[in-house]
Amino acid sequence: MKKSLACSLVLFLFFVTGVFAAEPIKMKIGLSNEPGSPRVKGGELFGKLIKERTSGQVEVKVYPSSQLGSTRSMFEQIQMGSLECTITPTSYFGGFNKLLTIVDLPFLFPDINTYYKVMTGPVGDELGREAQKAKMETLAFWTAGWKQFTSNFPIRMPADFKGRKARVMPSPVLIEQYKSYGANPIPIDLKELYNALQLGTVDSQENMLYRIEEMKYYEVQKHITISNHALMPEIVVVSKLWWDKVPADIQKKMIAAFREIAHQEAKWIDEDDAKALKVFEKYGNTIYRLTPAEWKEFQKLAPPVWKKFVDANGEKAGYYMEKLKAAIVAAQ
Repeated sequence: MKKSLACSLVLFLFFVTGVFAAEPIKMKIGLSNEPGSPRVKGGELFGKLIKERTSGQVEVKVYPSSQLGSTRSMFEQIQMGSLECTITPTSYFGGFNKLLTIVDLPFLFPDINTYYKVMTGPVGDELGREAQKAKMETLAFWTAGWKQFTSNFPIRMPADFKGRKARVMPSPVLIEQYKSYGANPIPIDLKELYNALQLGTVDSQENMLYRIEEMKYYEVQKHITISNHALMPEIVVVSKLWWDKVPADIQKKMIAAFREIAHQEAKWIDEDDAKALKVFEKYGNTIYRLTPAEWKEFQKLAPPVWKKFVDANGEKAGYYMEKLKAAIVAAQ
């Protein structure tokens, strides 16, 4: 009798510890940014929040500085299920699903608040599902902030780009944008960009102020033009193979946390942009802010770029363009 009771107790304890001491869900987030950047801080904050909100059921480790490879390599790892998550500019989806790069179109969103309202609503959710075709699941859209120009020549008007070599991310949208300025757009991976600028492989690029400072592009580019010509949308994607195994209640908490953090990231961006400008001033860069008239000259070239995107990507691109336009108007 005692033996039977002891066995029953052992089995009971084994069952209880098996249920309540299960291995936590491991989640790696691969990033190209440096430690301390808004995107990396956002990933780290997500790890803290999701651990608290799931009582330790999810453990997150953030790998910054392209430790896990280039953006393309991380995408491939996510497709295979060997990496759980990355947060990256939507432009990098150019080689996987071009429809997702529609949000990269210049002068599309008037401000960050409108962007968030649209991309956390039904249109953003529907567009995000396009990532499933690349074996990924979209959890949220963030933004890295406003893009500015850096160059080895003064930029005041679109014609200043004529014949110049401009680095772009591998996105058809960005290639068309720079072609409209008369530039020769050249896709170059972020890891190779500093050297490309230094060697003159390209003589201009676009990025956020804090990112220009973070990557030290101000050392190899004399001119910094404040243009605010487009937001750099970011997308939070996870491996569909991994996501489908995550319990539904935890999935909801992850989505909610990522979307909540987006607004905090925007605050960090404003702070870091202000610090970056001080660095450029100290280094002796030429900093120029486009006048409203000059800004409009760039803006005039945007609608033809939008049309080319729609023409090149078919009926569904036109569908998303109309949806986005309507949602942007409604959000203002």
